[in-house]
Amino acid sequence: MTAEFQDDLPRVSQLDPVNKAMLPVMRHFLNAFLYPESLGWRSALTAAIGTWGEGRGLAIACSMQAFTSAVLRVRPVPVAYNDPLDILARGGLTSDEIDLMALIVNMRADRTGAARDIIARLIGGKIDTAIVHSGLELCCLLGRGISGPSNRFVPSYGPLARRQRFPERRCAGWR
Repeated sequence: MTAEFQDDLPRVSQLDPVNKAMLPVMRHFLNAFLYPESLGWRSALTAAIGTWGEGRGLAIACSMQAFTSAVLRVRPVPVAYNDPLDILARGGLTSDEIDLMALIVNMRADRTGAARDIIARLIGGKIDTAIVHSGLELCCLLGRGISGPSNRFVPSYGPLARRQRFPERRCAGWR
């Protein structure tokens, strides 16, 4: 569902680095939910892996899918979004996309009142626990602050992982 382009709404270039990286993933999932034949989930996973690397990217994409699904499940009308594959439209933001991004920003910054107001506006006045839960999981993966995506490889096992956890202990041959 590609929304009408409006000049009075903010542009993607005005988003913080995390939201700018998250927006295409969210748009592809919206496409996948509203038009299953588009196979937008493939593009969402590919975009997330390309931005954050395989491990973190898949975790963020899975969490974004749960968040998007929770919003669509309780929302009385479909979310207006710009098609992520439309070159002319993807630079703009719809009011629903602005609300979803603002919700994530407020949840990441621990501004509960503002996040609660946005959830109520998005879904018609009530607070859904699935949206809160999935949104907080997504925020946990994204971290606090406005740091951008990172492709830094952090091993979870082996000598490099031990070296990062215990920098004072050096393995033989590692400098």
